Amino acid sequence: MTTKEESRREVLRAWRDWATTNVKRTPPNGMDGLMFFSDLQRHRPHLLTFRDRGDKWQTVHGWLLRDRLVSD
Repeated sequence: MTTKEESRREVLRAWRDWATTNVKRTPPNGMDGLMFFSDLQRHRPHLLTFRDRGDKWQTVHGWLLRDRLVSD
């Protein structure tokens, strides 16, 4: 299990790679973030092994929002 901060860095790095080929609109929005999260669940679940009391989608979405990678 990775720490939440390590996971955050890896997830944001994965977003940048994923978004270059999967995001068609500028700026990316919450739906793009949800599609990304779904892709993580299917293909890279190891990036979601951090401990979290809440919903991991909400956590990842919050990371994307805070770094201004998606709009809400």
